[in-house]
Amino acid sequence: NILRAPLDALTLVVPSDAVVLYVEGNGIRIWERSAKGDRIEVSLREPVKEAWAIRVGLEHAVKELPAEIALPLVGIERLERETGFLRVRTAEGVKVDPRATPGLVQTDLSALPDALKGALPGKAFGWRHTGRPGAATVAVEALEPRVSATIGNRVGLRPEGIDVRALAQIVVERAGIFGVEFEIPSTFEVTEVKVTGAELDDYTRAPGAAGIDVLKVAFRDRLLGTVAIVIEGRAALVVPEEEGKEATIDTPLVRVRGAQHVRGYVAVQADASLDRRETTRVGLTTLEADAPSAIEPPPLPGAGLPLAARLEHREGAVTLGLALKRKAATVTASVETALKLEPDRTRLDVRLVWQVQFRGVDTFRFRGPIDLAGRVHLGPKQPGMELLSPVPEAKPPTAAPDWKPVVTTWTLKLSAPRQGRVDAVFVVDDLPETPLVAGASRRVLVPVFVPIAPDAKPLPNSTLYAAVRRDPLLEVATEKIEHGEEIDARELAGVTALSAPETFLAFRSYDPEHAVALRVTKHEYEPVAEVVISHMHLNTVIPAEGSATTEAFLVVRNNDRQYLELRLPPGATIRAVYVDGKSEKPHQGEDGTVRIPLLANLGKDQAFTVALAFDHVTDRSGLFFERAGVASPVALNVTADLLTWRVSVPKEREVTAFGGDVALVDERGSWAFELFSAATRFFRRPPQGIPVNLDRVVYDVERGSPFQIRADGATYLFSNRTGTGSVRVTSVNPTAFLLLKLLLLAAAFLCARVLGGLFARRGNGSLLAFAAPALVLLILLVVAGPGMAAIL
Repeated sequence: NILRAPLDALTLVVPSDAVVLYVEGNGIRIWERSAKGDRIEVSLREPVKEAWAIRVGLEHAVKELPAEIALPLVGIERLERETGFLRVRTAEGVKVDPRATPGLVQTDLSALPDALKGALPGKAFGWRHTGRPGAATVAVEALEPRVSATIGNRVGLRPEGIDVRALAQIVVERAGIFGVEFEIPSTFEVTEVKVTGAELDDYTRAPGAAGIDVLKVAFRDRLLGTVAIVIEGRAALVVPEEEGKEATIDTPLVRVRGAQHVRGYVAVQADASLDRRETTRVGLTTLEADAPSAIEPPPLPGAGLPLAARLEHREGAVTLGLALKRKAATVTASVETALKLEPDRTRLDVRLVWQVQFRGVDTFRFRGPIDLAGRVHLGPKQPGMELLSPVPEAKPPTAAPDWKPVVTTWTLKLSAPRQGRVDAVFVVDDLPETPLVAGASRRVLVPVFVPIAPDAKPLPNSTLYAAVRRDPLLEVATEKIEHGEEIDARELAGVTALSAPETFLAFRSYDPEHAVALRVTKHEYEPVAEVVISHMHLNTVIPAEGSATTEAFLVVRNNDRQYLELRLPPGATIRAVYVDGKSEKPHQGEDGTVRIPLLANLGKDQAFTVALAFDHVTDRSGLFFERAGVASPVALNVTADLLTWRVSVPKEREVTAFGGDVALVDERGSWAFELFSAATRFFRRPPQGIPVNLDRVVYDVERGSPFQIRADGATYLFSNRTGTGSVRVTSVNPTAFLLLKLLLLAAAFLCARVLGGLFARRGNGSLLAFAAPALVLLILLVVAGPGMAAIL
C-alpha cells in the first residue's frame, strides 16, 4: 500500500542461497539480483500509487535428510509497517517439525487469506506476523513408505499341472512407491500380470536364494493409494499313475515383499480325479467360515471344496505341504433296450452308456443271454471301438453234470482310455419265429443286459431301461415283472435311444436280477375310422312356443376326410359354423344334410372343435300336459362316442316328466322311490369303473362359446353313450298345476275319510290309523318327475 509519494523502485530481501524462480508484477521494467544474492532490485516503468502487487518465487534445494532448514522468506526494505501470513505444507514422503519461529504467531488455516487456503494434500501449518519475522527454521526428515497388503492365492491341482492365480491388494501410505516386489517359487512360470488402479510399466523376474525368485512389478508413475495386482502362472506336477502311490509337493504361493503388514489367504482345490492330504503347514491357520473373502480367483470347474487357510504376520516362512494320489476309476452305466414286437419276430436294439470318472478306462464288459451270443454286433459308425467274441460263463465247481451256461460276457475295447460318457450302440440280429395267427399268442422275455466290473460283479448304481413297441395288429400285455417297475412311457424323454412316440410300454429297474415277461396276442385287422366324434355336446333352448335353438359342439378327430356330414332336425336353419375357432361356410342340402369342411394334415389323434348354432322345429302335442320333443343332429358314416345335452325350458311352464332315449344326469323322483332304491342297493351289483363328472366335461366344452344364445328358465343335463338321441319334455301351466295339486289333496283327504270311516264302523281303528296307508299308496302310484316331486 503506497502512501504520500508514488513508488518507482523496490528492494527485496531474499536468502542468498535460494534460487529465484520468478519476480512478477504489473509494470516491472527490470529486476536485478545483487552480487551477494541477498537483494533484488525491482524497477518500474512508471511510478505507481495507492496499491501494487508483486509475486516472487524461490526454491531452496535440500541435499540430505534429516536436516534443519531455514525457510526462504522474502522481505521488503524501507517499509513503515509490515503485516503478513506464512503457510508451510509438508509434501509427500517428508515430516516437518517447526523449530524457530521468531515474530510468528501460529493461526488456524481457515484464518489465512484466500490465496493461501486450498492447500494441496499434506499436512500444513499457518502463521501470521505484525512485523518482519526473524529467521524461521523447521526440522525435516524423510518418511519411509507404509505398505500393507492383502493377497489371496487360489491353487488348482490337476494331474497335468498346477494353476495359480494370486490377487494382491496393496495399500501405500505416507510416501509413494514406483513398484512392488513379490516372492515366487523358482519352478513357478508367470503367464500374466494385470494391474488395476495404476498403470503397469513392466515386470521382470530375477533369481533369488533357496529356490525363491523375485518378481518386480514397476509402475509408470509414483503410486500413493490402493492398487490391485493379479498374477497368474503354472507349475509342473507329476502324480504317479500307479494306484495308491502318492506325490508330495509344497504348494506354490505368491508373497509380497517389503510390506509392513501382510494378510493372506490360501485356497487349494484338487481336481476330482485327485485325493489330497495335508502334510505340513507353517505360518498358516485354518480360515474361519465367516472370514472376509479375499480369495477372488474363481474356483476350478469340477473341483471339490477348497482347502482354505489364512496368514497374518510380518515376516517368516509360509509353507503348505500336500500329498496327492490319483483316485481309482469309477464307472456307472445305463442300459437302454428297445423291443419291436411283430407277428413273426422280435426286433431288438441295445445301447449301453457308461459314465467314467477320475481316470480313463479302455475296457468295458457286459453280460446277457447266451442265446444272443452270436447275434450281437457293434453298430456302424463307431470308430475306436472293438467288440470281442463273447465268453460263456464258467462252470461252477458244484454244478451238476448236465449244467449248461445261461449267460455270456461281451468285452468292448477302446483304442485309448476315455473319461466322461462312453456311448455304444449294438445291433441284434433278428430270429424269425412261427408267425402268429389271429387269436394266437406267445410269451416274450425281455433280454437283460448287465454291465459288469473286471471282477465280473454287476456295476453299482446302474439303471436298466426297456421300451416296447408293437405292430398295430398285436396286443401286448405285461405278464410278469420281478425286481423292476412299469413306468409311463413319457418318463423316457431323457433316455436317448428310447424316447419315441410309438413306445407304449416302458420298464425300469436297478436290479441286475430283474425279469420282465410279455404276452403277445394277434387280432384281426380292423380299418381305422376316418372321422371320430369323441364328444357331442348340445345346448338347446325350448321356448314356451315356437322353434327351439341349439348350440352344437363336436370334438372331432379327423384322419382322412375333407368334410363332416350331419343330418339336422327337420326344418333346421343354420345361424353360424366355427371350425377350430374360425368361421366357416357350410354346404346345406335339400334333404336336411349339411357338409362342414374339416381341418387336415393333423397329428395322430389331434382333436379340434366344430361348433354350430341352428334353429329347428319343436314337436309339440297334448293339451293339459304339453309334450315338446327335440332331436339331436346325426353324424353320417361317423362314430360318435358320447352325447351330453343341456336343455333349458321356460319358467312359464312346470315340468312334470321327461322322455326320449337319453338319461337325466341328476335324476329326481319321489322320496318313496329314492327310499326304495336305497333299501335295495345292497342286492344290486354296483356300477363298474370310475364315475365321470359330466358337469366338468360339459364345462370344458362350453367355455368360450362363440354364440350369444341366452337360456332363461330351468336347465337339465342329459347324457347318452351312443352319441345321438332325443328329449321329450312334459310340462303344464303353473296355474292349472296348482289346481291339480288342490284336487289331488282333496281326493286324498276324501279317500282317507271314506276308508277310515269304513274301518272305524267295523271296530278296526280310528281315522288316522287308516288314512296314512291310503296316502302312501297314492304317493307310490304317482309317476316320478320334476313336477311330480312338487306335487308330492
